[in-house]
Amino acid sequence: MRVQLETAEGRTYQMPPPLSCRVRWTGGTPCDDMEVTTAYDGALAEVLPQVCRFAVYEETLLLRGVVDEYEAAVSGQGELLTVSGRGMLALLLDN
Repeated sequence: MRVQLETAEGRTYQMPPPLSCRVRWTGGTPCDDMEVTTAYDGALAEVLPQVCRFAVYEETLLLRGVVDEYEAAVSGQGELLTVSGRGMLALLLDN
């Protein structure tokens, strides 16, 4: 599984391989969502505040959506980055 992050300007960045990834399809309201956690080395620190979209791929695209939040934290597993977001329906729901 791989996760790609995208800025409003269209630049894309690959997240490191996930330690955990949850994708939930709801089929309506509330919309589909995802949460992915990876090991973090700070490489995306300058980019994260600009990230607004994500795409989750296995062999094909599983889910594309809006980044709601990210968190970089230190835990017993080391430094971790968690990114969560909702499917594109979130744009309509938030309006």
